[in-house]
Amino acid sequence: MTVQNKKMNLILTATLGLVASSLVRADSSNVLSSPQKPAVAWSSGVLRIDGADHVGSGNLLPGSRLDTLRSAGQLYFADGSRVRLAAATRMSVQAGGMRLEQGAARIDAVASANRPVSISAGLLEVRATGGLVQRLRSNEVVVTASQSPSEVRKRNGVLVAMVRPGETLAFSLAPSAETRMVGTVSVTKGKFFLTDGTTNVVTELQANCLEPYVGKQIQVKGDLTNSGEDRRVLAVKEIGVPPGSGVENVKKEGAGCPAVVAVVLGGAASGAAAAGTAGAGTTAAGTAAAGAAGSAIGTSTAVIAGVTVAGVAATAATIAFVVESDNSISAK
Repeated sequence: MTVQNKKMNLILTATLGLVASSLVRADSSNVLSSPQKPAVAWSSGVLRIDGADHVGSGNLLPGSRLDTLRSAGQLYFADGSRVRLAAATRMSVQAGGMRLEQGAARIDAVASANRPVSISAGLLEVRATGGLVQRLRSNEVVVTASQSPSEVRKRNGVLVAMVRPGETLAFSLAPSAETRMVGTVSVTKGKFFLTDGTTNVVTELQANCLEPYVGKQIQVKGDLTNSGEDRRVLAVKEIGVPPGSGVENVKKEGAGCPAVVAVVLGGAASGAAAAGTAGAGTTAAGTAAAGAAGSAIGTSTAVIAGVTVAGVAATAATIAFVVESDNSISAK
């Protein structure tokens, strides 16, 4: 790209930034796009909107489909939110959010901290005020949070995970709808809870014979019976304890007591989840980082209502998102 073209791109970006600012003042609702105030897409290259190619920019009405093709792009929403898209990203815009079909989207600005952007990807919905969402394969989503936590739910409302600032979690479909977590058991007002270190969500445990495990790290398996706005309830079917830990010696048996088995707590992330961190864009650098990213996956995993959640080592996130150019985006 020549110096003259770079200067022209900066001028166009600044102009669209002023347009976005005016939209913030004009529209204080949660609508991201409408016939009266469509979203605006911009790129230094060619954009494909509903099958038609546009050079530079174009409007996105609710239901419109966008392909960024060979260059990264920017989305300016009606409420003032701004999202950067990697090259080769395909998505669609709705009145209340966007659907990511493939590629990567980074939330650069929101109208307010109380109005996160909603990005749906497959069976998952991510609500965040910043950070990066990647969908490099149809059944895998990788979420990196920035300044504030990113909330990940299934589209039916089940709370899957809260991604903490600076953390990256990989999500993929599990073979069954069962839930499996590892964490420390606590008790409050007669109710038992498990703090899952992978998904960062406290889950209420429902079963008899849980007293011996208070303060212990265990694995639980079962079915989610309720998942409200900020809580999960698990009907525990099985408890896994480390061999030789002494916990298995205090287990109880009786009506309503889960089965107890010996397990090695933790486990390597699946190859699919590891591959999900291949890169933030479709650049050669992102693809080359796939092997290193896979080897940097942490051992922290959980399965929540049929969704496998794998903790990704910080080094993997750094490797995958380090390059930023016209064709890729980084996790800021």
